[in-house]
Amino acid sequence: MADPLSNLRTAYSVLESRVNLALRTQLGDTERLCLQRDEALRLLQAATQASCIHQHVFPPAEFALLQGNISSMVDRLDDTCYLSNDPPDVSPIPVISQSSNGKRGRPRKNIDPNFLTEAMRIRRPSGIAPVLQCHPRTVRRHALDLGLVEPGQPVFIHHTLADGSHVRARNAAPQRTRSTLTNNELDAAIGQILEIFPTFGRNLIAGRLKASGHEVTRERIIASYLRVHGAPGAFGGRSIHRKAYKVAGANSLWHHDG
Repeated sequence: MADPLSNLRTAYSVLESRVNLALRTQLGDTERLCLQRDEALRLLQAATQASCIHQHVFPPAEFALLQGNISSMVDRLDDTCYLSNDPPDVSPIPVISQSSNGKRGRPRKNIDPNFLTEAMRIRRPSGIAPVLQCHPRTVRRHALDLGLVEPGQPVFIHHTLADGSHVRARNAAPQRTRSTLTNNELDAAIGQILEIFPTFGRNLIAGRLKASGHEVTRERIIASYLRVHGAPGAFGGRSIHRKAYKVAGANSLWHHDG
C-alpha cells in the first residue's frame, strides 16, 4: 500500500521544481502561471485532507511548513503575473497631468508641450486622444494654445451697418473645391485604377482619386464606373451546388460552405 506521506513529499518536490522554473522563465505569462498556482492549491488541498485522515502519520510541524511554503509559492506566482521579461530602465514620461484651480468643475488636464508638438506631426487630435485618455477637443484646445493648429472660422460674424445698427450673420462653411476633370479624363483615370485594382469599389476609387488630388462627387464616380466597367455583378440569392458524399453513418463527415 502506498504511503500517503511519501506521495505528498514527492508531489511537493515536483511542484517546487516546476514553480522555480516558472518563476524564472514565464514572467508575465498569466495563463501558465495561473495553471501552476492552481496546481499548488490542489496539492495544499490534498495535504489538508491527508492531515485530517492520517493524523498519526502526518507530523503537524511538517504540515505547517508545507502550508507556509505553498502559500509563499502562490504569492510569488501572483506577483510574477505582473512582471515583464524586459522591464523599462526608467519610469514612463508623464505626458498628461491634472491640476485644480480651486474652482468648481473638473480639474484641468495639462498635456506636455513637447509630446503634443511631436504627436501633432503624425496624428490628428482624434488619434492622440485615446493615448492620453481625454477628449479630442481637449487635445485641440492645447494645440491651439501652443499655436500648433490654426483656429477655425467664427460661427457668427457681427456687421455694423451704415445706420449704426448691428447685424449678426452666420458664417457659411467654406465650400470644398471639386475636381475639374472632364468625363473623358475621369473615365481614363478610373480605367487606370481598375486596371491595377480590378476589385475596387466606389469608396476605394474615390480614395484613390483623392490621393491623386481629385475630389470627385459620388454621382460622377458611379456614372464613370458604369461607362468604364459596366454594371456590377448581380447580388442576391444564388444557388449553392454541394458535392455528394458517401459516408459510413450520420455525423461521419462535416462540411462547411464558407
